[in-house]
Amino acid sequence: RNCVCFIEADRALVCRNIAALMKARRVVHMDATQDEALDAFEVLVRTDLPSAFVTALGRRSFKYKQYLMFAFAAQGCLSLDYLGYHSNLPCRSLLAFALLQFALVFFQWPMAFLLVETTSACCLHWHGWRERMWLFVSLIFFVLLPAFLSFLTFLTLREMA
Repeated sequence: RNCVCFIEADRALVCRNIAALMKARRVVHMDATQDEALDAFEVLVRTDLPSAFVTALGRRSFKYKQYLMFAFAAQGCLSLDYLGYHSNLPCRSLLAFALLQFALVFFQWPMAFLLVETTSACCLHWHGWRERMWLFVSLIFFVLLPAFLSFLTFLTLREMA
C-alpha cells in the first residue's frame, strides 16, 4: 500500500489484482477482504522475495576483480602519483610504501566495499533515524577514516624523505 505508482489512478487496479492473485494462489481464503489479501502479500514479499532474489542473482553484486577496480580507482591512482613524484626517496621507503599500497588495494579496500555491500543489504528495511544513523556511521567508517589514514601514511612517508 505504500508503494510508488507511476500513475496514481492505477493504485486501486493494482491492489485488486494483487488481491485476486493471492486468492487464486490460495494464500488467503476466497472470501478474504482486499486488506487481508494485501497484508498476506506484504508478508510474502518480505519473507520469500529476498531469498528468491538471492537464489536468482547470488549474494554479491560484484566480483572480486570489480572490487579491485574500485580499490584501484580509490587508492591506486593516488599511490602511483605519489611514487612518481617521490621517486628520489630511498629504496627502502619506496618499497615500504609500495607494500602498504598493495595491501590497501588488494585487501583493505575490497574488504571495505564488501562489508558496505553486506551491511547495506541487511539494513534496507530501515527508515527514519536508523537510516540516517547508518548513513552517518558509514560515511565516517568508509570515507573519512580511510581518507584520514591515507593522509597519515603520506605524512609519515614525507617525513621519511
